[in-house]
Amino acid sequence: MLVETGAVSVEPDLAGLTGWYLYLWGPWFIVGGLAFAGATALYVRRNDGRRKLRIHGAVGALGALFLSVISTVTGIG
Repeated sequence: MLVETGAVSVEPDLAGLTGWYLYLWGPWFIVGGLAFAGATALYVRRNDGRRKLRIHGAVGALGALFLSVISTVTGIG
């Protein structure tokens, strides 16, 4: 997003890839992270007695989502 708005510049031969990543790859990667978070939530609900599992699953899912959003915003990836 930063490259597309002109806030950050990249080499000219990479400029063509930023739009492809921003509009095609990035959103699907974020959707995948959300699907992973949802699957984790469903699995943890079935195993209510495992508090440690719930914490680790939430941290992993939120970490993956955070990395997905950051890579989309910065154009890295």
